[in-house]
Amino acid sequence: MLRDLLRFLTSRAPARQPAPAVEDPALSDTYRVVPDPRQCFEFEPMTEEGARRYAFRQMVKYWTLSSEEAAQLQYFPPHVARLDHGSVLGLSFVPVARDKRTCLNFFVHNPGNPDKFKNPEVADTLRQVDTESIEGRFDGLDRYDEGVLVGHNRNFGHWLHNHLARLALVAAAPRLEGVPLVVGESIPPSHLECLERMGYPDPMLIRLRKGRLARFRTLWVPTMPLCGFAGRVFWSPGTIDFLRERLGVDLGACAQPGRRLYITRRTSRWRRVLNEDAVVALLSLWGFEVVDPGALSIARQIEIASEAEIIVGPFGAGMNLLLFAPRDATVVELNYLSDRMDINPVICRHIGQRYAAVTAAPNIAHARAMDHDFTVAPDDIARTLETMGLRQP
Repeated sequence: MLRDLLRFLTSRAPARQPAPAVEDPALSDTYRVVPDPRQCFEFEPMTEEGARRYAFRQMVKYWTLSSEEAAQLQYFPPHVARLDHGSVLGLSFVPVARDKRTCLNFFVHNPGNPDKFKNPEVADTLRQVDTESIEGRFDGLDRYDEGVLVGHNRNFGHWLHNHLARLALVAAAPRLEGVPLVVGESIPPSHLECLERMGYPDPMLIRLRKGRLARFRTLWVPTMPLCGFAGRVFWSPGTIDFLRERLGVDLGACAQPGRRLYITRRTSRWRRVLNEDAVVALLSLWGFEVVDPGALSIARQIEIASEAEIIVGPFGAGMNLLLFAPRDATVVELNYLSDRMDINPVICRHIGQRYAAVTAAPNIAHARAMDHDFTVAPDDIARTLETMGLRQP
């Protein structure tokens, strides 16, 4: 399977069929899904430096590919698609060419999981008929001139890695300088703060409306810098550096001794530490303070994280605080799904941070395995801290 994947990623672009002349799409329509984005989208040239810096590679916790396979994967280039008279299927943020064709691969985080684009905000407007077609039913059509599709996701981790990181590709395509960004009307305040820090204040945004089909004279669509494909996860490591630089993260080392942070999920709907009182009691002996990133501005998160010596917390959106932490910080993740939720050890390794995981025990309470609340033994945390070289103050 990997050989077939390599052949796809490194093959020459197939001949693109000419788009037939069509009228504006009806508000109820069927859209054809093709497997290769080069079959339905044109691509805007990126700078040579940008294509090299943001090249994709397979995300693996432990690198086991041969050097030849790794080299081929590492140089799969990122892309920015250009859609003349293209559309966006509402707040799914799925782009569609003028001939009603689309591709989910590299433009949706996980094309194999319809929930990754068919979120509650589009439940009444989209239906995936099969792997080759999507049905849409919209309340109306909105027309825009030109925009770069970034989209958004209420999960802060998906926002950072799937959506905001697209701005790295935008910066590497000179033609896109000054073009407004396309997001949704329900974009959270924390996302807006990120965009403003990166040079995109509110007047530079186009907010798509729920239940509406959006049509653009020219629509630009960067590939997602972190996405699933053929049962594997691909990412662009260079976008991590881009995010840290553009968000104003101090890229130096931490002044010792630094702050010791425990990330709580106490107010979350799932993946909570059920015995958190015992965990916090233990960590207080080690000089930890409790932090809820979701209750803080991005500026405050960056300020606190920049002083972090170590971050401990359950896997989830809050652990993205490590992106704002020094390159020599230590990260300890409480996790009962280390075989699936393994993005953070890879990112820590790229930044230069030390990473360790403490195995937890799930409390089977949710339909999805990755949403269970869980418990973790305080003694296991203490042993991990000692192994990482920490001492009680």
